[in-house]
Amino acid sequence: MRTAKLGRSGVRVTALGFGGAPIGNLYRAVEEETAAGAVSAAWRAGVRFFDTAPHYGLGLSEQRLGRALAARPRDDFVVSTKVGRVLVRTAGGGMDTEGFEVAAGHRRVWDFSADGVRRSLAASLGRLGLARVDVALLHDPDDHWREALEQAYPALHELRAAGTVGAIGAGMNQWRVLADLVRHTDLDVVLLAGRYTLLDQSALDVLLPLCERRGVSVIAAGVFNSGLLATAAPRQDATYDYAPGPPELIERARRIAAVCGRHGVSLPQAALAFPTGHPDSHRGSGMSALDAHHHLWDPRVRHYPWMAAPALDPIRRPYGLQELRDRAAAAGVERTVLVQTVPDEAETEEFLALASSSGGLIAGVVGWVDLTDPGVADALARLRALPGGQCLVGVRHQVQDEPDPGWLSRPAVRRGLRAVAGAGLAYDLLVLVPQLPEALAAVRDLPEGRFVLDHAAKPPIAAGAIHVRIGLARLRAGRLLRRGPQPRR
Repeated sequence: MRTAKLGRSGVRVTALGFGGAPIGNLYRAVEEETAAGAVSAAWRAGVRFFDTAPHYGLGLSEQRLGRALAARPRDDFVVSTKVGRVLVRTAGGGMDTEGFEVAAGHRRVWDFSADGVRRSLAASLGRLGLARVDVALLHDPDDHWREALEQAYPALHELRAAGTVGAIGAGMNQWRVLADLVRHTDLDVVLLAGRYTLLDQSALDVLLPLCERRGVSVIAAGVFNSGLLATAAPRQDATYDYAPGPPELIERARRIAAVCGRHGVSLPQAALAFPTGHPDSHRGSGMSALDAHHHLWDPRVRHYPWMAAPALDPIRRPYGLQELRDRAAAAGVERTVLVQTVPDEAETEEFLALASSSGGLIAGVVGWVDLTDPGVADALARLRALPGGQCLVGVRHQVQDEPDPGWLSRPAVRRGLRAVAGAGLAYDLLVLVPQLPEALAAVRDLPEGRFVLDHAAKPPIAAGAIHVRIGLARLRAGRLLRRGPQPRR
């Protein structure tokens, strides 16, 4: 999955993050197994950024998130938590009254003092079971502006300078105080909840351009407006901003859902994609420039049949990581996806190792496994357990070189494609124009899969051929040329 750097810090987060309020029993109780399963599902989808807070379930969210991540390599994920509410044990009994289905064993005390910030973070580390958090956010300082500015922010600034946290910021459900903080402090990031969504773009005119000018990243949180946009058909009892949704907004959401339906998109998919349509979301403080398809090779080590043509003489030489790094920097590309070049699992292992040592340049690897092998799932699990295994984002095979025009329809191959989909990986279709019907059939028969069509099926453009457009149009018309709800490439 793509990553972006938070402001001028060294912290990088995935394009999608996991919001921890629901596993803190927001609105309703969630079983422990369900909470752990939600974190695991996010991890399998490529999410490596997890946000939580003491407020969420009176610490329950932090506890559950810590347990769910305990077995993961610490450098492979980013955790953000928040300060401003200190939890104090109470013997009052009863249930929490702030929206979480938990026993009121603690009460929240507003505290944006420097000491309160340090005590809150120390308690969060204890609940998370971590030695550090990567991002610390001022949480809802709406009515505590002066204390947050004069005490809490300087404390976070000192913690960042000391390397105790990697990035600092603020998280709120409104944009005006966030804008004031961006103007008067040196934040790395703001977490903007519910104010840049399909239903509310109130942050568009002031906060977002201000953050762009100041080099402050924006995390678009609450994109479902706390529930109203979270289902394909908004319910009459849907919540908006953590309260019963106003009838006029519910009706508006239903009209938007109807438009989405006419275009083959669900309302939650549109809500999730909406913030990425902002013109600054792919540059500056937003997404980094990413090249989705690169190769590395060394003819001294391997034979590359595709390199045999005389026209490729100029590249028949080693092309390694350093040259890729230099060319990427010259082109302004910060991340790249490294794609297999030969049907050899050993090459995939080498590419994963390179990704692990590339300093973040290689954001993903499209590798190779034998799709006809009954042990495809085991092979993928083995690759993911290797150094750099978390960078495995897809699988590819040179179908274009297969003499059997029906190779993609073989039962063994379909079984392998299902294993790839089950592992949450994309499959790159490296086919030629005559093979597009087989590709179309495979995509249609595997709705759970995500597919990338490589090189537009290599149409003979030099000869003036345009018939590939027909095949591509059919792929799109069937909503079959897709990368899924959370892009990896």
